[in-house]
Amino acid sequence: MGVYLRSNLKAGPFRFNLSQSGIGVSAGVPGFRVGTGPRGNYVRVSARGVSYRATVASRPAASRSPIPAGRGARHPGSPATLPGSVAVQEIPAATVEELQGSNPSEFIAQLQAAARRRSAWPWAAALAVLVSAPLLMLPMLILGPLVYWLYQRDRAAQRIVAFYDFESQPGEHFARLIDAAEEVQQSHRNWAITASGAVVTTTQHKMNSGASAIVKRKPATVNMNGPRELVTNIAVPSFHCGAHRLYLLPDRVLVKHRGSFADLPYRELSAVVSDLRFHESGPVPRDSQQVGTTWQYVNVKGGPDRRFKNNPKRRIMLYGRVTFTTRTGLNLQWDCSRAASARQLARAISSYTAP
Repeated sequence: MGVYLRSNLKAGPFRFNLSQSGIGVSAGVPGFRVGTGPRGNYVRVSARGVSYRATVASRPAASRSPIPAGRGARHPGSPATLPGSVAVQEIPAATVEELQGSNPSEFIAQLQAAARRRSAWPWAAALAVLVSAPLLMLPMLILGPLVYWLYQRDRAAQRIVAFYDFESQPGEHFARLIDAAEEVQQSHRNWAITASGAVVTTTQHKMNSGASAIVKRKPATVNMNGPRELVTNIAVPSFHCGAHRLYLLPDRVLVKHRGSFADLPYRELSAVVSDLRFHESGPVPRDSQQVGTTWQYVNVKGGPDRRFKNNPKRRIMLYGRVTFTTRTGLNLQWDCSRAASARQLARAISSYTAP
């Protein structure tokens, strides 16, 4: 895909246009629009650094020791009360407040304000229906345009607009980051690891198909849309890891959790990749590599435990795991069915240096 730069963006009834003189904004309907001068957010990314210009004043918002990354090699299959079961613990991750610290950037302050705004148009629509029903819809002809105006107003208030303007070298670097994210997006399966437990005893090892650890996971997605609250002229690699969202912008990394945002520079984000031999009990991704087989119950030598009549085979698949961490406590584990794509993503993030 590369970096796709648009010169105009739309947020609610407003249209923003980027020109040599700055950002212009207009509003109206087809055939009639009114406009005004520069407004919005403008980020220039060059080899010399990042310059940022905005028109909305920032507001302050509210750190933590690092947390070690979890590990996992098999999905839990046995109830916790059975012999050989492994206790799993949720993988801890810092809250947005802990990641952000006491001085959020102006960019984050605007995103927070947009995310916290509540929509008024559903209430207006419900009131219009109640008023119009007994009067044969006549008031709806008057109230309908008002509801639509409120809807457009809410959409504009719940979004901020940011134009990115690249010089050639930073644009090429960010394009490689987008290409790596697209490779992960095209993988058949992606998962977020939510809990992990180490296999410690011999009994646990034998009852859990010889795995060194078990994990709980949930499907994860990656796209190029960015957060709902941000309207921008570039593709934004976006990783949905359970309750956390990770967005890769040219000048910063955004983290969203439960409706709140934090940002951090790329130098603080560690993306460590590892090849993972995962014991699958169900269907396997069509693009992953099978590297062996095992059984649900194994003996100390790794062969099938003959004491169990019902001892199904397990396929051992090669996946890639990327662990995103920061010194302030971010800890997200992402599994990809294509190990090569996970390695490409980790390399792209590790080698990316925002100006």
